[in-house]
Amino acid sequence: MVHDLDLDLASVDPAALSDEEAVALATLIEAREQLGRWSAIAESFPWPDRSSWPYPHRPALEWRKTVAATLDADPRLVLGADEYYRDAPKRFINHWCITYDPRNATRARPAKLPFLLFPKQEEMVDYVLALLEDEENGLIEKSRDMGATWLGCALSVWLWKYRPGAAIGWGSRKETLVDRLGDPDSIFEKMRMIIGALPAAFLPAGFSPGDHMTNMKIVNPENGATITGEAGDNIGRGGRKALYWKDESAHYERPEKIEAALGDNTNVQIDFSSVNGLGNVFHRRREAGYPWTGQGELLPNRTAVFIMDWRDHPAKNQAWYDGRRQKAEDEGILHLFRQEVDRDYAALAEGVIIPSEWVKSAIDAHLLLGADPGGSWRGALDVADGGGDTNASAWFEGIVLREVGNWGARDTGITTHRFLSQAEGKGEVEAGYDCVGVGSGVKAEANRLEDEGMFPPRVRLVPWNAGAGPLDPDEPVISGDRDSPLNRVFYGNMKAQAWWRTRLKFEHTHRAVQARLGKGPDFTWKAEELISIDSRMPLLRQIEKELSQPTAHKNPTNGKLYVDKTPEGTRSPNLADAIIMADNPASGLKPVITVARNQFEIPPFKLPAHFKRAFAMKVIGQRAVALWAAHDSDADILYFTTEYARDYAEPGVHAQAITARGRWIPGTFDCDATNARHFDELMRLYHGHGIASISAADRAVEAGVAELQQRISTGRLKVFSTCRDFFADYRGYRRDGEGRILGGGLMDCARHLTRPESIRRMIAEPSQYPGGGAAAPNLYR
Repeated sequence: MVHDLDLDLASVDPAALSDEEAVALATLIEAREQLGRWSAIAESFPWPDRSSWPYPHRPALEWRKTVAATLDADPRLVLGADEYYRDAPKRFINHWCITYDPRNATRARPAKLPFLLFPKQEEMVDYVLALLEDEENGLIEKSRDMGATWLGCALSVWLWKYRPGAAIGWGSRKETLVDRLGDPDSIFEKMRMIIGALPAAFLPAGFSPGDHMTNMKIVNPENGATITGEAGDNIGRGGRKALYWKDESAHYERPEKIEAALGDNTNVQIDFSSVNGLGNVFHRRREAGYPWTGQGELLPNRTAVFIMDWRDHPAKNQAWYDGRRQKAEDEGILHLFRQEVDRDYAALAEGVIIPSEWVKSAIDAHLLLGADPGGSWRGALDVADGGGDTNASAWFEGIVLREVGNWGARDTGITTHRFLSQAEGKGEVEAGYDCVGVGSGVKAEANRLEDEGMFPPRVRLVPWNAGAGPLDPDEPVISGDRDSPLNRVFYGNMKAQAWWRTRLKFEHTHRAVQARLGKGPDFTWKAEELISIDSRMPLLRQIEKELSQPTAHKNPTNGKLYVDKTPEGTRSPNLADAIIMADNPASGLKPVITVARNQFEIPPFKLPAHFKRAFAMKVIGQRAVALWAAHDSDADILYFTTEYARDYAEPGVHAQAITARGRWIPGTFDCDATNARHFDELMRLYHGHGIASISAADRAVEAGVAELQQRISTGRLKVFSTCRDFFADYRGYRRDGEGRILGGGLMDCARHLTRPESIRRMIAEPSQYPGGGAAAPNLYR
């Protein structure tokens, strides 16, 4: 009752209360009266002017001294203070908590100062409260010297004081970091200092520092709340906790053992640390998480990531950064600076393609250099491929990356609509999309929109295949340099070529920026050789991180360059993939068949009984596609009439759908197996599921393409307009720079059906269908 300040006193019958309840009611009435008095006192707090750093501390110290004296004179006020701060942790910290910095001794400032929160620290309080409210885990990725540990200690003290029975745990890699008496670098000594600076009236009833603040343990004797500490492999062994702080958790020696110990022992686990390379548990958890923006609800069972960048500290500006960076470079520890200040996980990794300092140089580089951003818009879409992956898009205006986005829709139709809507207002644009795997669904949806007259008329959608051969294979890597290796010799695939070409732009931009700032030799640049990143984008920090994640290596067999986008422990850099695709348009891909769709697409019609039939099927992993054809032998015209395409189904499901078109129809079989034995085993498997009429397809690619092209060009092949998946595959059926064919699926089936042997095997429908009679299923009609 004592905390229910909204209680309607008129509804309470004093005569019906027990003695204990009567005391609680009296306390409640007193708390209401004192809360009003305390609110007036609290509102007089001298909030610092945030226009400069450090914030002035003397007004806050004088206020604390005056208010503490008022409390001593009238202890009843503490009832109002307790109610005031019970749900106001930021005000509690600003009004009463302290920090300690021994470096102030040389700056004519007290070592102990009021803990006056700057904006990013206030956001961290909101973040922790959100985690506690939803009982979700969190991770704080921070640069050095952001005050995160002090803030965690202050929040722990607030919970200890105002949340009865709360059990808060703290862990670090060494016991001396958790608690060492008299050492303010240890976590528990920080909390002792904070509690020791509180007015005596704020301390719990019966509290004795000697009894209730022992080694790695702080107890609130009034409400039963506790703060306990553990170190190293013992973290998580101390029983259940409402909140567990894991200090500098990227630096634990055996983090997997700690994770096993913590398990279900805590409702909320918060890892916070500076970064410490790739692949450790902290890094993997950060990769699996998502950035916390303070907008919307937390995602269930996902780690919300709170980022404290050096730019978020009011004491740190570009001049500070440049000076500290130069010092680190002079001392040969630039890699450590990049890791601990820039939060660069790959700072110590070898073979990083685009160093993080190059990416930072590119932020608003066009403004610094006075480069004309110029050029039209171009974009790209990286499609989510399952699990916790997300879709990502990127848009350039000339040399400037202006927009990025990511979202979690799994439906490629929804994703396609969203991406195309981003093109509105950008004029004539080229938009690339990842056409491999699930990206093939983008083609199908684009074709559907085109069929219905809804496709944006000023957008040119171009397939982009990372595994294709490099573009311009016989051109030198460095344009105009005859001594430079050829693209086909240097790059293993188009992905490697794209990442390296973008790397060169970042390098040129970095050199140009360094020269402009007087930190490097003169550098002559051309605008088209630069890349700039608009600093106004909300996901800027994620862009920086992802662009500097992939590494490069040379294949020892062929000596060509390849890219590893996901070094051990990392997630796919979806934003970076979209950026690389947008920066390297795949318009160099050439269509395999050069006849426009409207030259061979026709409306469906009822097929005459004498037309001969056949089908071709192909299996790619768990995806199966099939295409049915009818042949008018009098006119020698081949018609593609119906199709089947399905992902993630068992062979029996595919077989049932195919035989439903008519078991009597002969067919050919193909799959992506390169081993002849596996090919035969898979074909026998489909035989066993009832497709008894299939035989191995003629897999001669170029001969099939030539016959397909000739039939279409001469008007001897027509496709029913209802075959939408076929037209989707037709759009993406292209050759890369080395002439290799990209795409396939139903286009492979089309090749098989145009081969002379397939046409010879075609038969007309029998008058009586064995086992089914004349009414056997025939979906052509």
